[in-house]
Amino acid sequence: QEGERYDPAGSGRTFRLYTSDIGETLFLPRLVRTLAERAPKLRLETFQLDEKDILPALESGRVDLALGYIPALAGVEQEVLLQERYVVVMRAGHPLARRSPTRAALAGLHYVLVRSHPATARVLQEQGLAANVRLEIPHFLVLPRILAETDLAVLMPARLAAAFAAMGDHAVWRPRIGLPDFAVSVYWYWRYAGDPGNRWLRELIVALFRE
Repeated sequence: QEGERYDPAGSGRTFRLYTSDIGETLFLPRLVRTLAERAPKLRLETFQLDEKDILPALESGRVDLALGYIPALAGVEQEVLLQERYVVVMRAGHPLARRSPTRAALAGLHYVLVRSHPATARVLQEQGLAANVRLEIPHFLVLPRILAETDLAVLMPARLAAAFAAMGDHAVWRPRIGLPDFAVSVYWYWRYAGDPGNRWLRELIVALFRE
């Protein structure tokens, strides 16, 4: 019912976003602060879905936008927000923490696998490290306590590792071999590209987070 113009200041619309718990950690604080200033009546909901369910959710309009690194998502429009890379995080007192992050050193670690970010599982598989997984968990944000009390390591995006710095004393390996860079994007379904509210929100996200 918005016509050709969207008025965020007076809108009580509910927008629904797909993002992982990584995206919630990195994007939501700043986005919610900005929405409180520019669209105080607007409501935001986030969802975590299996990769196979993201496209149907966007196509049906059940989800307005998707945020993250979603290489399996095809048939949609997208805009790249930032380039990211993987790092390896462990407790600062880990027996291997002071080693150089060579391929042999990576193979000497035992890992936590986080199912909410399936791209990390693919990277571990591609690097021949899948057999080194000793624990699988659903979300990243339970990791600080696990890393602090074990000798496990985890593969995660560099920006999330920076956020972890506030949660404990961690060692971060930034290996230059093997671990790929990747692009974090905002995605939307082409049918809703002209929707004025959808366009306003995605343009705001781009303005806030694009490098």
